[in-house]
Amino acid sequence: VKFWDVSRAMGMDNPLPGGKYSKCPFADYSNCQSNDYHRTHNNNSSLAGSVVPLLSLQTGHRANVFHVTPVDAHPGKVLTCGADGFLRMANVTRPENESSSVVVSPEFGIEGSMDDLLPLGLFSLRSEKCMCFSHHLLNANTGLLCGERGLFQFDLRLSPREQSTRSLLGNDKGCKSCAIWSAPPSSMDIVDSAYVFAGGASSEVALYDLRMTDGSESRIVQKYRPSGLSRDSEVSVSGLDVSKDKRELLVSYENDQVFSFPVFPNSPGGRPTIDEMEEYSGSYSSDADGPVLSELAAYGGHLNRFTFLKNAKYAGPQDEYICTGSDSGRAWIYERATGTVAAFLAADQSTCNGVMPHPSLPYFITYGIDSTAKLWRATPPVDRDADDSPLGRAREYHRQQYEKSTLVRSWTYAKATAGSIATLDDDESEAVTIYPDQFPVSESPTIGNSILGSILMRRRMFGMRGTRMSGICNDFRELPNILQKNLFSCVIASEEGESEPVSSGLADLVRRMSTIRLRFQADQRGLLWNPNDPWVLAPRDFYKGMELAEPCARKTVDVSKRESIVYGNPYDLIPGSPSDWLPYDPEMTKTPLPCGPRFNVEDYDDFYHERYSQLGFVIEETKMPGTRWREKAKQTDKVFESNAAAVNKQEATPSIYDSERALQLLYDTALMLKEGGNAALESGSTMEAARRYDCAIRYCSVAILAHPNANADLIQATERKWCPLRKLLVSTRLNLCMVLANFDLRGARDQATLALKELAPFCTQPGKVLGGKKLSTVYNEDEPMSTYQEAKELQAKAYFRHGSVDLKVGDYDEAVDEFEESIKCTKELSKEPDPVLLRRLAEAKREKIRKSKRQKRKFKRMLAKEALKEEEEDISQG
Repeated sequence: VKFWDVSRAMGMDNPLPGGKYSKCPFADYSNCQSNDYHRTHNNNSSLAGSVVPLLSLQTGHRANVFHVTPVDAHPGKVLTCGADGFLRMANVTRPENESSSVVVSPEFGIEGSMDDLLPLGLFSLRSEKCMCFSHHLLNANTGLLCGERGLFQFDLRLSPREQSTRSLLGNDKGCKSCAIWSAPPSSMDIVDSAYVFAGGASSEVALYDLRMTDGSESRIVQKYRPSGLSRDSEVSVSGLDVSKDKRELLVSYENDQVFSFPVFPNSPGGRPTIDEMEEYSGSYSSDADGPVLSELAAYGGHLNRFTFLKNAKYAGPQDEYICTGSDSGRAWIYERATGTVAAFLAADQSTCNGVMPHPSLPYFITYGIDSTAKLWRATPPVDRDADDSPLGRAREYHRQQYEKSTLVRSWTYAKATAGSIATLDDDESEAVTIYPDQFPVSESPTIGNSILGSILMRRRMFGMRGTRMSGICNDFRELPNILQKNLFSCVIASEEGESEPVSSGLADLVRRMSTIRLRFQADQRGLLWNPNDPWVLAPRDFYKGMELAEPCARKTVDVSKRESIVYGNPYDLIPGSPSDWLPYDPEMTKTPLPCGPRFNVEDYDDFYHERYSQLGFVIEETKMPGTRWREKAKQTDKVFESNAAAVNKQEATPSIYDSERALQLLYDTALMLKEGGNAALESGSTMEAARRYDCAIRYCSVAILAHPNANADLIQATERKWCPLRKLLVSTRLNLCMVLANFDLRGARDQATLALKELAPFCTQPGKVLGGKKLSTVYNEDEPMSTYQEAKELQAKAYFRHGSVDLKVGDYDEAVDEFEESIKCTKELSKEPDPVLLRRLAEAKREKIRKSKRQKRKFKRMLAKEALKEEEEDISQG
């Protein structure tokens, strides 16, 4: 066990003046360590914010040490417990002269003797289930020890042989975590005895009365279990915590999420009387009987599979936050009132097992599998150059480099993955829809073309602990990517019949992730966010109309285009992921799901409103207000309904959901994003243009790309059909290709290729729609001629874009072929080729000839060198 002095790190000096740790949490952390840090670290000199090692203590344990606590009644002494089953006490003031003493030994309380166990070492101990996970002092000399054998009381004044060997939970009941609870006394009739929450390898947590001695069942006062889990669910408790006012219980589950429970929801102030406590205890005559309280709320987008002791803790003066570790190596700090993520700390290179908040100061310690524990200070940015205001965050977002989404990076992978996943059903609700934008980015474009490929991809992406991180930082920018990977890991596990990472069901997990992403988008762009209507984002009035970026110096921005580059523009208000809007909007789906934070107000209405109104948020029933971007989208021309349908809708009030209106609104949103990209491009903001084109493609994919439990109305309206949405998808790809040609030639070529593939079924033969791998299957023989003409016109543009990229790359043969195909398509439509196309073709031909001449000269020089070499060899031999 190592001890550190952290007092210097807890000062107010900025550890890295002007360094990356002090910047806006949404800033780019690619250059993860500052020069000041490296220079000071390499010189082994003290740095403001550093910690000082004090002591390395040999505890005497023969396996992992899980828990260390000071003993207040014995200054200088600490208690340790670990995987070898021992509870030991060591003296830190004399670490070299005094060995640790054994308080509890696995020799007593299990069959056999220590003499039989010692020769086999740890493996024998492990087979006997004697690991000890944590310990808690009740007073100066007595405490509780949690272990695989159960929950035991120990006394520091007794020898190991004299310690109690009877578990407080009964036989065959392990205890992985416990938390002391006692109601604060306020009158003569209030219970103030010691109680303990305990949980083990099951879904239930129970509150036990330590005074009772008749048996484990008679000790039970109350039971708690999430509504999405059964007694037989394959989960286990990995951590417990109690709020400062003792009114809420927090439980972290292995193979599930974090849940909060009201301890006594119907008791005034959470303090039941003695009569009420006796009534509660009388309800549990056996372990399986008695009422079970369901959760108040669930928190999580993280996964808890790889380690079995991930804790969960309340943090903040009023327990405003909930902290936990995760398999990805990040520490997640959730906002208790909304379930959204307040901080996303890159805490461990492998797996972060937990977060320990300071009881009163804004500090956290994170720990995990790697060799370091890390101390964090919750503070606003201290770099004077970092603008963390809403306008500053919006400007930082617009300055960032464009990152391609899955559907832009690998459309083929997403299509194959969607086809390999069967219908997903949740245990308590209807089928769960997984949208194309929810697929994570594939590490390899060749993986994902089959079910086997999807499995291999899953092994590569999710089979290892942790993910690569740029450094120790608030890694907020990676939050959406980690959410994608975590969800897809659950989907793959469900598809393959493996143990599910979140046993309580996918539906609630998807809803929580949507809420987290929407709050993330609002905070990243400096927008207002309302938990009652989470997908309705709004600008702050004070900053409206302020410039987000300087216009290109060579261009004069038109007044009509200026809206696209100011704070509060309607394009920034559109949810970045269709999956965060469509499933919850009654206008877009037949069975809308509840959106936003979800609290169990059906069972705990008074308890919830009493407590959470103090935190500034009370979640009410979701409403359907109008939004700026929706109103603007609805102003576009209707392309998905007939005139008769329009007349009928004017005469009668339509139902909330209508398939034509849903498809129209989807088209309007994608078209609006494309036009926003055009406006950003004209203003010189190429990165913002690429982001908006990318988002438009994501919205088009909802109806174009089949996915699990998709809206059949949307898919049927576009399947094997030339429709406005498909035309919009192709034209958006071509615009994105033009933008990517400035900084990502490979990506630009991919977009042009995908556009050509999308057009091929409609422009190969006039009047027909073809399909199949070789376009040998005829799907429609009565296609209007206008389809062929429109598709052919776009095909000519796609060949031109493709050829332009090939010309930049230096692949002149391909460029000439692409330009000639573009001319051919144009002439088939009885049109003259554009002069720009002809100039590009001439340029490609000239460069092709020059390249050929250079290659010939190079070849001649090589032949001359070979001939000279042979001649010299002949002279030397002759």
